[in-house]
Amino acid sequence: DLNTFYCGKLPYPTNINLDDETGYGLTGSNEIYYGKLNYEGEAVDLTAVLSYTAAEFGLLIDTTGDPAAVNTPNFGGLSRQLFTNAATDSSTDWNFDFRAASKAGSRLSWMLGYNVYKSAVSDILELNFQRVGVEPGTTPPPAFSTRGGELKTTGHAIYGMVGYELSDKLNVQGELRY
Repeated sequence: DLNTFYCGKLPYPTNINLDDETGYGLTGSNEIYYGKLNYEGEAVDLTAVLSYTAAEFGLLIDTTGDPAAVNTPNFGGLSRQLFTNAATDSSTDWNFDFRAASKAGSRLSWMLGYNVYKSAVSDILELNFQRVGVEPGTTPPPAFSTRGGELKTTGHAIYGMVGYELSDKLNVQGELRY
């Protein structure tokens, strides 16, 4: 029931029946690529790591859970049956890390690195009311409200470490990250 301006204790739903013919939950696929390159020099070791992820996905969920809602008029020929649709269809992420480090075995050790991360996600969410009287699974619900766009994230980091072996049993090390 629509309980607008309702006084008293709200009734608790006891009949929950999701439309899983129209709604399909979260579906999608990912592609992940990863590569690492190591170079061991005479004075310095170099490491480069690159990763890339591409994803495509969709989500349509019956958020009403009431089998009678599709036959209950709401407004404009639409029923009370509401679906949440993550109309987001793709995302990409890539990360690059480069490190230079001193050779193992000396009393003084050090490492310097740089990292870059970039992400782009289509961030679109829709609310979809089904039309009155539609049989489950026959017609996709039309969008009533849409928000979002593309969310882009970029991050950069510089990091380093310096260590010194004071004796065979005592080491001092400091790290800095920005």
